[in-house]
Amino acid sequence: MIDTLHIWLPIERVGKLDLDLFAKNLQGIENIQTEFGELKVRGKLKNLNVLLTSTGISIKGSLPKFYQGNNLKELSIREIKSAINKIEDDLSVPISKAKLTRIDIGFNFSMKYEPKFYFDGLGEKSQMFRGLVNSTSLYYKNSLKTMNFYDKNKEFYKTTRFPEWFKIEKNLLRYELRIKRKLGNVFENREVLVSDLFDERFCKKIITLWAKYYFQIKKNNLVEFKPELISAIKDYVDYLTFIGIFEIREKIPRDIQLLKSISAFHSIEYYSRLLAKINLIGSNEKISHESELNKELDLKIKGILREWGIDKFQN
Repeated sequence: MIDTLHIWLPIERVGKLDLDLFAKNLQGIENIQTEFGELKVRGKLKNLNVLLTSTGISIKGSLPKFYQGNNLKELSIREIKSAINKIEDDLSVPISKAKLTRIDIGFNFSMKYEPKFYFDGLGEKSQMFRGLVNSTSLYYKNSLKTMNFYDKNKEFYKTTRFPEWFKIEKNLLRYELRIKRKLGNVFENREVLVSDLFDERFCKKIITLWAKYYFQIKKNNLVEFKPELISAIKDYVDYLTFIGIFEIREKIPRDIQLLKSISAFHSIEYYSRLLAKINLIGSNEKISHESELNKELDLKIKGILREWGIDKFQN
């Protein structure tokens, strides 16, 4: 569940800081003096990047990787608390009082096919830019959040080896939601603390948000020629039109934005009407149908909600 965290502990919450105790477990320690004469101490606590400044302590990195060496298995709430306690013991500072400035939520799924085959079925999402990295990663991004779907096997093999206890799955797809800033705006306009991660209700909120963003993605239908359903010239023309749309679907949102930028249409409503017309062609059951791969991934997401007892869920 919880993966990368950005933690900020203001200096006034640190209490009495023993620099020797703080630094004793850090590796690669650097003392940095800024042009304004401020002294900073930077080091690593396993995989975590730790920075001490005159205003506070910054800690950034993957909590599962710190606790168990990888993020293949999600941490339980008990394990999250144990990991935070370990950081507190290693640095001798009260990390549970710190602010969260970034939080990543992610789950791994064993799929029937290679992860890349699921990307075509995931279309546009409102107010987020959609992009592909080679054939191994699909992301949605805006200034506050990033959603990432990627081939966990290929990502993991690049960095390390699978642990002996892990049953290697051939087609391991990971979906992450990264809330990169302004967490207070996302979670009831309040300061989000590290100690919130110990609260089951808070964890259910972030998992619900993770699922909600997934289900807000427009799902692409698959094109299939079914001659027995073609009963008019228009049916076949729509089929040919949708094949063309399907092939250039990555370009369509950018093209519409370009049309907006040059005020191609007299009315702002025409751009949404254009997109609606394109979507209407793709929804014709005579030429397209819901992807079985989309259904499989939907069930995986819903399975996580069931595991956490989240039954009252609305897209």
